[in-house]
Amino acid sequence: MPAVPGWGAGSGERSGAPPFAVTHIVFDVDGTLVDFEVALRNALEAAASRCSELTAASPAALQQVRDLVIVEAEWSRALLADARRESLRRVLAAGGVTGEAAVEDVTETFFRARAETTPVYDVHPTLDALLERGFTLVAASNGNLDLSVPGLDRYFAAALFAADAEHLKPDPRFFEQAVALAGGTPALTLAVGDRLDDDYEPARLAGMAPVLIDREGAVDDTAARRIGALTELVPMVELPPPRRGS
Repeated sequence: MPAVPGWGAGSGERSGAPPFAVTHIVFDVDGTLVDFEVALRNALEAAASRCSELTAASPAALQQVRDLVIVEAEWSRALLADARRESLRRVLAAGGVTGEAAVEDVTETFFRARAETTPVYDVHPTLDALLERGFTLVAASNGNLDLSVPGLDRYFAAALFAADAEHLKPDPRFFEQAVALAGGTPALTLAVGDRLDDDYEPARLAGMAPVLIDREGAVDDTAARRIGALTELVPMVELPPPRRGS
């Protein structure tokens, strides 16, 4: 597999081959640590059920309206949570329900169901092993999942989500901000995500070593360094050797 330019192995040589000498590891959340698609499906069903008590709605209709909202100029740069709320407002308004209390009720139903039913991939053994070896872990996502609900917050020294990000993916500065929150630098950071466009490429442009997690083997880009399971990450990293005199 082609080398990642400018990346050193544990020996300090400029090579793209593991093990990468890093102090920090940045993890995407949705699709990397948790199964977002299942959580979204559950949330849509719960919100549609609540909407149906007020007006006709279906999970497919809720998602369709949301997809239309986020391409509008006014909402294209908005937080995804705000765009979701706006889409639910429009669905209710189309059925004659205009009260803000109803909008907030359905919105809360959506996000509560998503958080409470988010499946976590088999990530605990890997995260435990990385912590034990002394790596600093960072969670970074354009989303807004409360990591404490699935019990993942204990692993991370810092977390960056859309509401607090100065820039959103795929801007490389998103990754720079994420690792800076935990006192790291891009040159000593590895980034793990499930998307080439939002994770792999912007992390690479930020100066990090990128790794793509491709559980289904669905990505055709053979140039991307990939893993099929998070457990494969552990032998790919090591801490840099101590500096002389330190």
